Amino acid sequence: ASCDYLVVGAGASGMAFIDTLLQHSGRSDMSVMVVDKRLKPGGHWNDAYGFVKLHQAATNYGVETLTLEDSTKDPQLQASRDEILEYYSCVMDRFVNKYNVQFFPSVNFDFATTSFTDAVNEEIWSVDAGTVVDARFTEPDIPTTVKPAFDYNPECVRVITPRNLVDSPGTTDKFCVIGGGKTGQDTIIHLQDRLGVPPQNIAW
Repeated sequence: ASCDYLVVGAGASGMAFIDTLLQHSGRSDMSVMVVDKRLKPGGHWNDAYGFVKLHQAATNYGVETLTLEDSTKDPQLQASRDEILEYYSCVMDRFVNKYNVQFFPSVNFDFATTSFTDAVNEEIWSVDAGTVVDARFTEPDIPTTVKPAFDYNPECVRVITPRNLVDSPGTTDKFCVIGGGKTGQDTIIHLQDRLGVPPQNIAW
């Protein structure tokens, strides 16, 4: 297979790059191949916890040619995980149907050989690409995909990610939330508002 651009990563950065490239390259015959280890476009949003929302207004997120704010129901335009994933699926469909773009999900890319392996049937594709773009450079580390950066005794404490919180109100468990970023704050709000955990049962 051959292409002008091979983009590794179909997350926010990769999708924005492709959109800008297609709109402003001045070439109507531009060929692009997109590969990603995940099944759907959207990058780390595929791995995120279900109650996550965009930490900014949707007007500041997404690609140039398709607005995200029109797809969200939140009054403050903080799009949900599902809304963002649906949005990026629509963007990728537009790329594939309107331009010379091919999307290969669920593959493992090898930069040394410029080839990728289908994770399902293990078929190997060698690619002759004019330019290879690594769009994973700004991919964040999230609790679902990285191990805890601290030691703990699994016989004394159960360590889970926000995505693994059982969505059932009325729990009497006590929780210690590690991390003071947006994920930690989202988790505390979810514990109190959705699961009904009293503040005295939450340490931060």
